[in-house]
Amino acid sequence: MMEDILKPEYIAFIIKEREKLKKEKAQTIEIPRGESYEIEATVEYFVDSTFERFIYIARSEDSILVARSSEKINTKGEKKFLVKDKKGLKRLLLSEISKSKKVGTKGINFILATIIGVLLSYMANLQEYVILIAAIFGIMGKFLEDIASYYLIGYCES
Repeated sequence: MMEDILKPEYIAFIIKEREKLKKEKAQTIEIPRGESYEIEATVEYFVDSTFERFIYIARSEDSILVARSSEKINTKGEKKFLVKDKKGLKRLLLSEISKSKKVGTKGINFILATIIGVLLSYMANLQEYVILIAAIFGIMGKFLEDIASYYLIGYCES
């Protein structure tokens, strides 16, 4: 559903099967984990030379394997990301390579939207519909959070 609304330029998958990517006809590159200018230059080279729609990221302890393909490879993906453009793809790859801690803010908007739904139902004297209104606001909050992330950061989890 999100793909139809946002129409992403790339679709990225984080997968576990490194060996399957090497066997397929996908173009692969292995990037060591860490933070340095060489790694960022490698990511920029990969992104600038990417014209295929499907991007696959396979993690290991010390590196990640990044592959691109014009056709979808049948793999069991952990996560699926909708990527807006090349800048978003670069941000996604750098966030996966970086060893620094990531701040988890994924559920905050969902919780706030649910609380707003509960408060509005009490303010409008609709206490018997409090669960329904809270659920609607909670779902809308997640949906709006994904859309905002897509346009501000350049990618969102699907």
